[in-house]
Amino acid sequence: MTRILSLTPKLTSIELHVDSCPTLSDFDNLKELKTFELNMLSCDMATRFSAATFARLFSRIDHLRLVMPPVALEVSMNDLPETDPWVMRVMEIEPEAIPLSSKCEELKELVISCDRIFEQVSMRPIMACKKLEVLRLRVGVASLRDHTEVITSIATLRCLEVTVETPEEIEFLQADESTVDLPLASLDTVIIIHTHRGAPASSPGFCKIYRSILNSRPNLKRFCVEGADVNPLLVFQEPGQESRHAQWVCADLEHLSLTLSWPASSNKTAEEMRRRWDAVFIQIDKLEHLKSLSIESEDLGEYPGHGFLQYCHHLSHLESLVLAAPGPTHAWREPQIDSLLARCPRLRTLDLGCLKDANGEAIKEWLKKNHREYVDLTFNEEDFDDGNCSEYGDDDGKKNEGYSEYDYGVYEDDVYEEYEEEEDVY
Repeated sequence: MTRILSLTPKLTSIELHVDSCPTLSDFDNLKELKTFELNMLSCDMATRFSAATFARLFSRIDHLRLVMPPVALEVSMNDLPETDPWVMRVMEIEPEAIPLSSKCEELKELVISCDRIFEQVSMRPIMACKKLEVLRLRVGVASLRDHTEVITSIATLRCLEVTVETPEEIEFLQADESTVDLPLASLDTVIIIHTHRGAPASSPGFCKIYRSILNSRPNLKRFCVEGADVNPLLVFQEPGQESRHAQWVCADLEHLSLTLSWPASSNKTAEEMRRRWDAVFIQIDKLEHLKSLSIESEDLGEYPGHGFLQYCHHLSHLESLVLAAPGPTHAWREPQIDSLLARCPRLRTLDLGCLKDANGEAIKEWLKKNHREYVDLTFNEEDFDDGNCSEYGDDDGKKNEGYSEYDYGVYEDDVYEEYEEEEDVY
């Protein structure tokens, strides 16, 4: 590796997957290096990665990504040499490396992720990042000490992604009548990821916070709840019950992603469920700036999918639409698709879930015939032989593999340069 690096002095980005720690001298020749990614697959105590040793390299790069076993990482801030603040703008690390953030006054985006159990660590070093705009906590905040104090101290924060187990962990996001100053008023993106160990997202505690976010943040551009269902009775405003809930104030919302589930104990007659879905789409139609909408629900199967068209007349900016249920939904046929595209001329991605009594391939052929092949249609067709839904994908017949939790605006590999160019994409 040393020889290869010596022959590529103009290298600007490097990604290493190694078993032993490289030496700092390997990178001395790379004066134009901007992105450094290191994934240590295993290690012994003799080859631990010392942040102090690499401080000289870290001080001059824009983007750092570290993935390694906890025994491989040695972060002692007392051993770091005295240097000017690092110029780094994007950092992707595991919890044990949080102390590195104390050197990054120019940091714009910080991602903390971990897929293993780790000892509780403090977030206090992050308070040095006075210009931080994007914070993604892909670890349970219960394992991050001082998270409320630290997060609420970041006045510049615009995008917050947080992984939670209990409502108390994100109470700092809600506002009530006694709130004089809205906490984190600059936030325009809130992504809440639920772990399977915690309280359900449909619990009154969580739904009160969701509702508060939608009711009190006029600057909100993106709101997503992932990994659990949301109780619409506690979030959406139902006709005739306006006095129970304040109006949503996020009129400029551009991205909304929710999985909805009404309580099993509630009235689920066909008439009542139609009324409830009508209320959902009446509320959504007020979001005239929506670019992507994802609504999934097991209760969607009994609601005519094209009933969406009855109430949603003002979503002309919509580019991506998901209306899906685990089981079959009422058929969308060519006339309904035609009406949808007339109302949403910018639509490019359409996921209709499992279609009942409909030929999805015929719809795709109709799109092509009418010069609308630019619409990426995803659907499942009910297989009446075995009662399951067969999955269909693109025109080459490949099976659709579904979509990840980040397919609608949140991407694993975002860097701040992209964030600057397209401000509404985090």
